[in-house]
Amino acid sequence: MLKYLSESVDGKSVAFIRVAFAAVMIYWLAEHIVYDKISYNYYQPSYLFPYFGWDWFGRWPGRGLHWHFVITLLAATGMLVGAFYRFSSAIFAACFVYIFLLDKTTYQNHYYFVSLMAVLLVVCPVHRCWSFDSLRLKLPQTVPRWVVWLFRFQIGLVYFFGGVAKMNTDWLSGFPMQHVLAGKQDHFLIGTVCQEQWFVHFFCWSGMLFDLLIAPMLLFPKTRRLGYLLAMTFHLTNATLFRIGIFPWVMIFVTTIFFAPDWPQKVITFLRRENSEPCEPPARISATEKVSGLRGMLLYSFVTAFVLLQVLLPLRHFAYAENTSWTERNHHFSWHMKLRGKRTLIRYYVIDKVSGRGRHFNMRGHLKLHQLKRMSLDPYMIRDFARFIKSYHEFKGINDVAVQAFVMCSLNGRTPQLMIDPSVDLAADELPEDWIMPLKEKIGGGWYAPVESWEQLGMEDPILKSFMADGESE
Repeated sequence: MLKYLSESVDGKSVAFIRVAFAAVMIYWLAEHIVYDKISYNYYQPSYLFPYFGWDWFGRWPGRGLHWHFVITLLAATGMLVGAFYRFSSAIFAACFVYIFLLDKTTYQNHYYFVSLMAVLLVVCPVHRCWSFDSLRLKLPQTVPRWVVWLFRFQIGLVYFFGGVAKMNTDWLSGFPMQHVLAGKQDHFLIGTVCQEQWFVHFFCWSGMLFDLLIAPMLLFPKTRRLGYLLAMTFHLTNATLFRIGIFPWVMIFVTTIFFAPDWPQKVITFLRRENSEPCEPPARISATEKVSGLRGMLLYSFVTAFVLLQVLLPLRHFAYAENTSWTERNHHFSWHMKLRGKRTLIRYYVIDKVSGRGRHFNMRGHLKLHQLKRMSLDPYMIRDFARFIKSYHEFKGINDVAVQAFVMCSLNGRTPQLMIDPSVDLAADELPEDWIMPLKEKIGGGWYAPVESWEQLGMEDPILKSFMADGESE
């Protein structure tokens, strides 16, 4: 096996991934710079939701984050042309991972995927073809076979665990997809059938089966072309129906890694109408390429740890006896895509511990709309913002306050219920174990009443009823 993985193969397939990946990222970065999404996402909000352990770093001061994006763009350009590749790719990976970790409310599965691909592009010698470095340093045009298989593993894993995550009652009942398709009634392709039950269930079952079976189809030569055609159809459909950014385009390009390593050379040969010749390693390169010594030990240790981590992370939610679509525990980094449709009614109250009087806290003065939407789905982000509210009041000289929240949530069409115990001070250092209310409502409720009407239907706000002394709001 080690001998097989060490064999030299044509490096153009991984070079194509490098070029396509860098081109898509240049577009993404340029869009953020030109339309100043940087200010909207990262500077205008009073509070960001950094990942655990990342809050010590925070935002760059002044226009530092704008320059950060410019440097990331230059690094992506260096990756594209393969100039000083190791340095360029390392800078890109470090800069993008920083952006990714800065705010959980901007989380997308494809940002996580980009982060992983960026790390692999640093480690793997994908700059040996179609690069300035290959001309400058006269690099071999081959890569070890393990490089190709490492990319195949990462890309196949995204598909496979996306299918595993869909193997649950909620997904197969059709409620998450029905919620997603509810806003597509004016779509020119599916508008007339998007709410038909047969169409919703077709979307659910075909999506799950595609995710589970596409990697095996791409691995076997006899089904590879059909598999890639299905993958293109799947991603183009997603790009047409849903606003999921660069993910479909990245996947269309990187999925080509399942073809033979010399497929770009065959395409070039065909376009030039030359006779196709098998791509052989240059004479000065041995048939195998082994890395030995300390460098080899570090490389193989990294690859082993990387593979194990990518297999274990998507499985960790099975360790909890709870519906993780409700608690959001371990939702990130698990390839959970379109699994839950949540609608939430949320209010924060600042309670004076001495007088017992409380007032409503205006979230819109501190968070952008995308933050509010994402935060209201996740009990842990709701808790994080409660702690910000407390620190905000302490900064203003108002101490000894508690922060409580009224949060009603409907998951996948269920009847709304309390998500968080409204009597708990969410800003406290320690919370009781049962501060997240257990999910009691069963799937199949078909609840689609507007959020604004929930309280009129008898869902009273207990904090408002017990603590609000007047209508004053911050």
